[in-house]
Amino acid sequence: MTKEMFFLHLFSAAGYLFHGAACLPASLFIRQEYAIKTKKKLPPCRFQMPSLFRLERLSYQLVVIGFVLLTLGFPVSEVVALYSTDAPPESTPVLYSALLVWCLYALSICMHCIRHLRGRKAVRIINVSFMALSISYVCGHILFKLL
Repeated sequence: MTKEMFFLHLFSAAGYLFHGAACLPASLFIRQEYAIKTKKKLPPCRFQMPSLFRLERLSYQLVVIGFVLLTLGFPVSEVVALYSTDAPPESTPVLYSALLVWCLYALSICMHCIRHLRGRKAVRIINVSFMALSISYVCGHILFKLL
């Protein structure tokens, strides 16, 4: 693996980690909201559940941090490629796959910001976008390695 691909993978892995971590408060939000609407008590646990607002805000902030890390991965990998070879970097299929994932990531954040989504829709978009990102990343890498 070249240096530029190492940095691209490092930053994209950190971005995925933050987006995956955002799914935990989003899932807790859905579970807690369902319990409130059906007037069921959640099973007792050692800690008190945060409010729905905090869970939603935390999940969105984690997604934004992950997006920033993924966005930084592209220029860092390009700069490393320029300094190591003194030539423009090659366009590889893995780079195209990462770019597709970045576009999906940006789309999920834009949907949240532009449409001012709050509540259940916002956290469902976070969970669905993580599934879509994971599927596109895995399928993209598998397809590009087969071709």
